[in-house]
Amino acid sequence: MHRSLLLYIPAAALLVVSQGEWIIPLAAWLAPVFLLRFLRTQPARRGLLLGLVAFEAAFKVVLAVFVASLGAVAYLPFVADRLLAPHLPGWAGALVLPVAEVALEFLNARLDPMGSWGAWAYTQVGNLPLLQVAAFTGMWGITFMIAWTAGVANWAWEQDWRLTSGGVKV
Repeated sequence: MHRSLLLYIPAAALLVVSQGEWIIPLAAWLAPVFLLRFLRTQPARRGLLLGLVAFEAAFKVVLAVFVASLGAVAYLPFVADRLLAPHLPGWAGALVLPVAEVALEFLNARLDPMGSWGAWAYTQVGNLPLLQVAAFTGMWGITFMIAWTAGVANWAWEQDWRLTSGGVKV
């Protein structure tokens, strides 16, 4: 079994970089060579089980990296808000998140092969008045309104929700 690890370990490692977002083309050629050699040197039951483990692990690693990168990109508008909003006067900081979110989703829709998948506007598909907004602004208007609500609510929160006859006290 120890000599078999010299086949199994490179097979499993090469599987990770032979698919997904970060493909090394040579790995797509070498992974099957090592995996097949490993499978042919093992008793069928053990070899097939370990081969399945290698494939599952490779797919899970690729998926985890992919999902983590999606999460990191989706988080960028919140990073922009945290770094920029406190330095803007009055309620102008409430516009940072919506502008950053719309910009990110717009770029994502143009550059990502999955298009606008994951856009905030899709969460409001059953809201007929917002669908009317989308008729004029596109989905970006809905995304802007959702993010702007968060920005305005946080701005009011920072004012301790002090209300005057003219609205939230600045």
